[in-house]
Amino acid sequence: MMVVGIAGITKGILIDIYSEKYRVENILIGIVTLVISVMAFVSTEENYIIHILTLSNVLLINILSRAALYLSEYGLSLIHLKNFKLFFYIISDYLLYIDINGNIVLSKVK
Repeated sequence: MMVVGIAGITKGILIDIYSEKYRVENILIGIVTLVISVMAFVSTEENYIIHILTLSNVLLINILSRAALYLSEYGLSLIHLKNFKLFFYIISDYLLYIDINGNIVLSKVK
């Protein structure tokens, strides 16, 4: 989880393709992930279940925000659940582009 948090912060700072709003959200979610991970490590004996649930929720929010970030590059959003499937194509080395007819085209990166 700490690596995921650090990756979110680094990506938000270094990658300038994304809009400012998504970059700031990525950095904030990365910081929250790091803080909650440290809290879970510090008090592993007490409140264990609460920290596991909190970490799981932060991971879910992190996945959804990354999906929104990647999809925003193509002008798509997570409002339509079918777009969430495209997120998995993007992170699986598929090239996603929109043809002249407005259709989404997938091709495997070689």
